[in-house]
Amino acid sequence: MLNGKKPYKVGYRVPPEDTRFKPGVSGNPDGRPKRRRSIADDLRDELERPVTLVENGEELVVPKRRALAKKLIEAALKGDPRVIAQLDFMAREGDDNPAERDELASAADAEIVQASSDEVVATRSESPDQEARLLSPPSKPDEAKE
Repeated sequence: MLNGKKPYKVGYRVPPEDTRFKPGVSGNPDGRPKRRRSIADDLRDELERPVTLVENGEELVVPKRRALAKKLIEAALKGDPRVIAQLDFMAREGDDNPAERDELASAADAEIVQASSDEVVATRSESPDQEARLLSPPSKPDEAKE
């Protein structure tokens, strides 16, 4: 007897008792590693940090994102065409309201579907025999010979 226990044969699917998983002890004590921060995460955090601006003699504490927007608009008002183009692009593509964007996209999709269905209806009205051929089930090759 070893330590008050009966000896047993170690072999296939019977590991030694001292190497078995212990009850209540995690097999991965450190856990899953945290994901690495991306440059987008760092930029997002930095753009949310506050900065102090002086506007019309008043000190304003605003996020860097707001300060950057103010500077871009100021440059656009001075007539810089690159900044104007960039602001136009950002205003169209940088919409933070995805529900509204999806609603507009679905309305545009609905128009496309309606236009194509109108085109199909117009084509079908021109040739009713073609419509019947399209809607009828295909015939088997054996039936065609008889």
